[in-house]
Amino acid sequence: MDEIAETFQLQNVEQLRAVADPLRIRIFESLARQPMTATQVGDELNIPAPKAHYHVRELERIGLVRLVETRERGGILEKYYRAVARNLQAPPQLLQSSDPDEIAGAITEMFSNLSQNLLTALRHIGPEKGESFESYALALGGETIWMTPTEFQQTIKAASDLFKPYRERRGIEGEREAQVTIVGYDTQLATRDERDERDDERHAGRHEERPEEATMSSAQPRRARPVRVVGAVTYSRQELEQVVAAGQRLDLDVSGYLAFASDVTPDLIDRAIERLRYRGVLSARSDVREALRGKER
Repeated sequence: MDEIAETFQLQNVEQLRAVADPLRIRIFESLARQPMTATQVGDELNIPAPKAHYHVRELERIGLVRLVETRERGGILEKYYRAVARNLQAPPQLLQSSDPDEIAGAITEMFSNLSQNLLTALRHIGPEKGESFESYALALGGETIWMTPTEFQQTIKAASDLFKPYRERRGIEGEREAQVTIVGYDTQLATRDERDERDDERHAGRHEERPEEATMSSAQPRRARPVRVVGAVTYSRQELEQVVAAGQRLDLDVSGYLAFASDVTPDLIDRAIERLRYRGVLSARSDVREALRGKER
């Protein structure tokens, strides 16, 4: 059977949406390693055969998987499928030329699926089950970095290369399947609309401070603490009160799952949060949700 290409450039938003589904990515990766029937894919990934057949056919329909061989065995026609490449990439021109709402929907769906799967995994771990986080392949984190676009691309490639030895099963003790998602973006682009809006206000003369406002601002400066999260985060009342006590407010940017404890109040939200951006799932009381809407910019 023919060898496959190293990389396939996604050509449309429907293919991008397929990447948003972790199960379809697992199926794609299995078929990138070797040709298999849909039934064999189901056996390898421990999913029901009808479900495997459905997703394989959908991947074939949108052009990410192709039929490479048909065999007859015992009167049954076996169809073998193969991924079109080992890796998938979303080229910049696809993101730039597609409808922004469609792109946003695909990205939101990806993070929603990611956060739901992560939360499902977390629910199966806990002291009451006699298990610890260290017993499983679980990680969640993020940080702000400063680098040139070239350095950024080189770093992302280096990180991807680190995982190459682990992309196929080795059959060693303790080996488990894990999902890794790497996300990075230029924060200047993420805040461009807000900066343009402030510039427009200054040019229109609407941003002038009255003397008493300037004095108050100098005496009591507000410190917005940037917080960037990809994955899942939950804020308790105590955590938000600590932010207020430190004279800070949070500048939240969350992609995935964002939750606030049931005892968090709208007043506390107003005092603790300066700004909110989130893509994914929000869990909070209805009145807290309303207060958060006023923070979205």
